[in-house]
Amino acid sequence: FINSKNGKTPIKYPDPSLKEVLKPTYGVIVYQEQVMKVAQIMAGFSLGKADILRRAMGKKDVGKMAKMKVEFIEGAKKNGHSEKQADEIFEMLRPFAGYGFNKSHAAAYSVLAYQTAYLKANYPAEFMSANLTNEINDPVKLGEYITESRHMGLEILPPDINLSERSFTVADGKIVYGLIGIKNVGSAAVDEIIRERTENGSYSSFTDFLNRSDLRVINKKVLETLIKSGLFDSIESGRAILFSNLDRLVDSAAREQENRKYGQTSLFDASDNNDLPPVELEMVNEWPEKELLTFEKENLGFYFSGHPLKNYKSVYDK
Repeated sequence: FINSKNGKTPIKYPDPSLKEVLKPTYGVIVYQEQVMKVAQIMAGFSLGKADILRRAMGKKDVGKMAKMKVEFIEGAKKNGHSEKQADEIFEMLRPFAGYGFNKSHAAAYSVLAYQTAYLKANYPAEFMSANLTNEINDPVKLGEYITESRHMGLEILPPDINLSERSFTVADGKIVYGLIGIKNVGSAAVDEIIRERTENGSYSSFTDFLNRSDLRVINKKVLETLIKSGLFDSIESGRAILFSNLDRLVDSAAREQENRKYGQTSLFDASDNNDLPPVELEMVNEWPEKELLTFEKENLGFYFSGHPLKNYKSVYDK
């Protein structure tokens, strides 16, 4: 097709009678309408019968195709064509079923294919970010697009409490994981996180996050998932420490919010700082890497902070 279009290969037609039908596509059958027209011209098929042939080819209906071939050859012979030529043209139509569209669909798909190819080439991070957002509820597709993004040399940043938006976004040419992509968190919790951050600025610590959050919406189960996903890594070190102290931290934040709600303050407190003393964290060892990665895989669908096979990279690269 391309060589004929560019004049590198002479345009050939299966039969002179088909020149008018195939001239717009340089002698190549591209559209379903052309299949129908070929059947009409060569074998004298009615428009309805030609459409039955088109459908049989599209569905790869072997039984119907065999029957239609006999009728096609018989009709072609009546129109003065040899059986050999009729057989060759019918066989030429057959593989068309693998790629043919009707003309209007082919035009629409061509435009979309060009636009998406242009975007992927010139705005790769934004393009893949949009695809990831589109497949955010399909773990299999999401994994495929993440793999493709990495193959394209794009960096995907893990979910970040101060950087992540609802869906996948782009920051400095890097894709930022969207909050709605974290499993079992839910839209209400995501909206609450973004609303508070938008209205009152970035979170400075995990305690700051708890004190400012609606703990009825962002409950303990959601918080456990967010910790395991590494959402607070940029403002706190040690996922295991946060997880181990979560009950005490949540209780303290709930009391702090209750105090603010009812305006409780000491009669002898001259300052405006009515915060309760900070919780003394119980120090625990960080989870082993295998456990960290397992939690990431469970909640995000893939690994961020490493990979179980990284020690064998040289082996599997071979």
